[in-house]
Amino acid sequence: MLTAMYLLSPILTVVVAILIPTVVLVMYYYQRRSSSAYRDSRDLLTDINSVMSESIQGMSLIQLMGQEQRFSERFASLTDLHFSTEVKIVKINGIFLRPLIDLLSGMALLSLAAIFGWTGSEVIGVGVLYAFISYLGRVTEPLIELMQRLSLLQQAIMAGERLFELMDAKAHEYGDDDRALASGDIAINSLHFSYDGKTKVLNDINVEVKEGEFLALVGHTGSGKSTLASLLMGFYPVQTGEIALGGRALSSFTQRALRSGIAMVQQDPHVLSDTFRENVTLGRQVSDEQVWEALERVDLADYVNQLPSKLETPIGVGEIALSAGQKQLLALARVLVEKPKILILDEATANIDSGTEERVQKALAALRQSMTIVVIAHRLSTIADADHIMVLHHGNVEEQGNHQALLAQKGRYWQMYQLQQTRAHLEEIEHACAESDQSSVTSSSLTE
Repeated sequence: MLTAMYLLSPILTVVVAILIPTVVLVMYYYQRRSSSAYRDSRDLLTDINSVMSESIQGMSLIQLMGQEQRFSERFASLTDLHFSTEVKIVKINGIFLRPLIDLLSGMALLSLAAIFGWTGSEVIGVGVLYAFISYLGRVTEPLIELMQRLSLLQQAIMAGERLFELMDAKAHEYGDDDRALASGDIAINSLHFSYDGKTKVLNDINVEVKEGEFLALVGHTGSGKSTLASLLMGFYPVQTGEIALGGRALSSFTQRALRSGIAMVQQDPHVLSDTFRENVTLGRQVSDEQVWEALERVDLADYVNQLPSKLETPIGVGEIALSAGQKQLLALARVLVEKPKILILDEATANIDSGTEERVQKALAALRQSMTIVVIAHRLSTIADADHIMVLHHGNVEEQGNHQALLAQKGRYWQMYQLQQTRAHLEEIEHACAESDQSSVTSSSLTE
C-alpha cells in the first residue's frame, strides 16, 4: 500500500508513513503500562486459586475453629483486587488498542484533506485523494490487528513468566557412575549443611554404618533428622564433608543408580486413585509375583486377598479407604519391590497405632538381613533394637550408641525415654479407669 501511495504522491505518502513509527511508540508504551497490570492479575488469580484450594481441603479445620468468616473475607478481598486489576486492564486496552490508532488515522486523514485544500486540485487530483483515503484504511487495519495481537502476547508472556522461571532453574546435578549400589554401607564424615548459607542445620556429623545394620536418628523437632535423610537420598548436594554409600561418594552416582539403591518411606504417603497394583508398582515393570512378595513382607497380603478384586481393586476413591497404618505398609511395599540396599523411614510410625507399629517392627526385623535400615522416629520403642542410635540436637550429635548404652549415660536420650514411659503409663491408668467405670455402669444396670 505504501509503495502504491508513493507512486501516486510522495508528499501524501510521507503523511501516512508517519503513522508507522508513531504506532511503534504506542506499542512500546502499551507494553510498559500493561505488563505490570497483567502480572498483578496473574498473581492475584494464583492467590485466589490457592485460598480456594486451602479452604476446600481444610474445611473441617476451618469449621472446627470457627474461621469461616475470616476466610470468606480474605477470599472476597482477593477477588475485589483481581476485579480492580481487570478493570485497569480493560481501560488500558480501551485506550491503546483501537481508539488511539483510530485517532491517529483520523489525524492523518485530516492532514491529507488540509494538504489537498492548501495545494488545490491542480497539484493533487481528487482521484488521488480518494485513493489515499481508501489506502489509509488498508494501512491502519493491520496496525489495529497488530495491537490486538500484542495484547494476547502480553497475556501469554505474563502467564509464562513463572513457567520460564522454573524451566531456567538450575537442574540438580548427579554423577556419571551408573553402577548399581553394591552394598548398604554408609559413611558420613565431617558433614555440614545449611539451606541459606547462614543458619547451620547440620554441624560436623560423623557416623559409619555397615550393611545390614539398623541406624536410628532421634531428636526434637528441628534437630536436623529429616535434613540428614534428604542428604542421604541425594535431594540436596553435599556442601561440606562427604557421604559415601557402598564405598563410593554419593555425588558420583547417577540418578538411576541412586534411586534404585536407596529408598525412603515418608510420614504421609500418597495414595493414587487407582488399583492396588498400580499403587504398588507406580508404573514400573513389575510382575504380580514381585508385588505379592512385597505385600507378604509387610504383612499386607492377607488384607489384599480379602478385597473384592484383589490387586485390581480401586483404592483412594470409592468404598475402599486405607487406614493410616495400611498406607504406611503400602508405602513400604512400594520400595521393597525393587529391593534397595538402603531403606530410610522418615517418621513412618508417627501416625499409626501400636498394632501396626508392631507389624512394621516385624517387617524391619526381617528386612535387616538384606538391607541397611535408617529410621527417623519419635517413638523410641520403634528403635529399641537399633544397632546404632544418633541423638541430634540443633544439628549437633549429642549422643551416640545403642539403646542400653544411651540409657546408662542418663543424658538427653534417657530424658526422652523417661518422658515417653511416663506418658505411656498415664495412658494405661486412664484406660484402666475408663474400663472400671464402664464395668460399674454395666453392673448397676444389671442390678436394676
